[in-house]
Amino acid sequence: MGVDPEEIEQEYRSHHQHWGGWGFVFCGPDRVPLLREWVGGPGLRVLDLGCRDGALTSAFLSGNRVVGVDIDRVALARASQLGIETVWADLDQPLPFEDASFDVVVIAEVLEHLRFPENVIAEAKRVLVPGGTLIGSVPNCYRLKSRLRFLRGHPPERDPTLLRMFRPTDLTHALEEFEEVEIKFLAGRFVRLHPRLFANDIAFRSRIPQRTTTHPSASASIGRDGTETNPLDELFETRRRIHALVVARVPPECADLRGLVERHDDLLARLTEVTILPVAWEDDWSPPRLRHSGRPQALRLQVAAAAITALVLVICLFALLPEALGDKPYNVF
Repeated sequence: MGVDPEEIEQEYRSHHQHWGGWGFVFCGPDRVPLLREWVGGPGLRVLDLGCRDGALTSAFLSGNRVVGVDIDRVALARASQLGIETVWADLDQPLPFEDASFDVVVIAEVLEHLRFPENVIAEAKRVLVPGGTLIGSVPNCYRLKSRLRFLRGHPPERDPTLLRMFRPTDLTHALEEFEEVEIKFLAGRFVRLHPRLFANDIAFRSRIPQRTTTHPSASASIGRDGTETNPLDELFETRRRIHALVVARVPPECADLRGLVERHDDLLARLTEVTILPVAWEDDWSPPRLRHSGRPQALRLQVAAAAITALVLVICLFALLPEALGDKPYNVF
């Protein structure tokens, strides 16, 4: 059974009124200037999904045509007073816009509230023009403050409407169909010491690939059967065949295996435009590996130094940062 959008609207209307109040922007001093810079302009068509009352959306108005979407009609009425074109919609449903109709889509502090965040990302990609930009942010629910709160037996976040928690790796995975993905930690007094532990928010931006026509010689090659193949596909197939021979314990002097390894190195060099070191073969058979150099002793010293530094930081945290156990969201307003 689906959830009635009217019930969702009532829940978020109460949430908007009591969580920070009208005009509240989570981590506003850091997020507002960053997202304004990332959106850019003028002359852009900007879609803000989950615009609330327009407190953040208004930062994108200068010279741009901005459309705000939210499920709370009261919040949308406030946003329209700021000059924002508003549309009522449930973000868990398909967006009421044509394909390739916006230059920028903003999803700020929204994904963590959705049942199916992957759907709204797919919809954002659909309504973006080729080369368009997807911008957004999510709370850093794995920051030290949240971890300490969880250790005390409390939920990591106090927001009752929060359904998901995102790590940076979760964001990069969700944006795998985009290019030029950038992740930025922000909002926190000690972000420079350790962004993952002390940042209150994670901002991201990415770009939808351009629809360009590539020259066949740059993107394809001729396979053994005379058909045109993609070098990346052939690389994966070559790796699969090498792995199968390795599992079968084929001796390294096998002509087929050596030929596959040489073909693998050639394809990898073409794709990365670097020279690959020859494979190092051992006297006793082991899977092929690339030659590398390193200093294990130096690495062990670096690991030990990092562990000592982390221990000192934790001690300083409990000694000097009692507010890390606080429950108020970071916002200097």
